Amino acid sequence: MNRIHKIVSRADTLAAAQKYVYGFFDKSMLIHYDTVKVITKRSLSATDKDFWQEVDTAIAQNKSVLGKYIADLKETGCQSVDDFKSINHGYPSKIFHLIAHLLDGFIGIDSVFYNLPEDSHWLSDKLRNKIIAAPERYWLLYVEGYFISQNKASLIHV
Repeated sequence: MNRIHKIVSRADTLAAAQKYVYGFFDKSMLIHYDTVKVITKRSLSATDKDFWQEVDTAIAQNKSVLGKYIADLKETGCQSVDDFKSINHGYPSKIFHLIAHLLDGFIGIDSVFYNLPEDSHWLSDKLRNKIIAAPERYWLLYVEGYFISQNKASLIHV
């Protein structure tokens, strides 16, 4: 089983960006792949003409995942913020937990886009402007994480 993440990293070179990404996955407390590999052929500098399209598409994919989780939570009967105080344990609280991770910046196996400089699934206007001002210092890395067994994946996704 494997997952692809598109990760923004700030670095002067692709090699430095890769090192930063590998260090992030080595230290992550929430996601532990058996193997992590940066796909250098697909990774892009912010100077690349396709960089922003790839970033915006990946963010839209995160929003789609978030929308699915919200729809799943509504199906359990949780219709408003007021319902959070009485959310059932088990599947409903698990879905709520996954929503919180997407909003608070903890990477998970369902994260498509991740922004390392801000520890976020999104991209602030402030960082977007920094990238536009110095595109040679930012990279979008395609990162593939592998699990040997699906059982491990289900244990990691908290």
